[in-house]
Amino acid sequence: MVADQEKSEKYSFLLISMSEKLDIYKNIIFPENLSCTSHISDVKETFSMYPIQKGYGTTIGNSLRRVLLSSIEGNSVSYIKSDGLESEYSTIDGITQDCFAVLVNLKKLAVKMDSSTATLILKIGKSGRVTARDIQCPSNVSIANPDMEICTSTGTRSFEIEIGVEKGLGVQMVDPKRYAVNTIYVDKFFSPIEKVGIAITNAVSGSSVENDRLDITIETNWVG
Repeated sequence: MVADQEKSEKYSFLLISMSEKLDIYKNIIFPENLSCTSHISDVKETFSMYPIQKGYGTTIGNSLRRVLLSSIEGNSVSYIKSDGLESEYSTIDGITQDCFAVLVNLKKLAVKMDSSTATLILKIGKSGRVTARDIQCPSNVSIANPDMEICTSTGTRSFEIEIGVEKGLGVQMVDPKRYAVNTIYVDKFFSPIEKVGIAITNAVSGSSVENDRLDITIETNWVG
């Protein structure tokens, strides 16, 4: 009986403590308005929230920015493979650019896929611009930016470049000890979010202009 009474008093104390803690939020201003302005559909948009307690706009904005840039799942090119490749600085017979320039362009490839990995094939033969539209994809994979230029073909020979794609989070640096014949492994940048900008201005709340307005501008790679 005494034990039950002590337990009841303990729970009562906890409830009172929680109630007192919740009371401290009564004077904090929470956002009541949320709007979105589209600059480029599915690529660049600005989200606005206001009013926010003075000084909280920067804290909330920086937290959201960090999460968006580091914790959104995406897809990234992980390697390329073609006959004669020795390093990222190798020249590739049949195109005007070297391997490094091709890799830089392929890092911009925006891939949509359901699986954790995929293998794409880029066939090069005719002379002229080679774009992401020339890449052959499995049925469960699509490319969101097919007009992206990869390289320029001289048309002197026909060959293939195998492109590996992986799904993941954040950034994964390439293992310098990893090696395979005719294969170049690259650092993987998975996030579909390319840029996040925050702006803090004054927001009107009733007769007060001493609150924050947070504008978050997000740019994606067509996949986010």
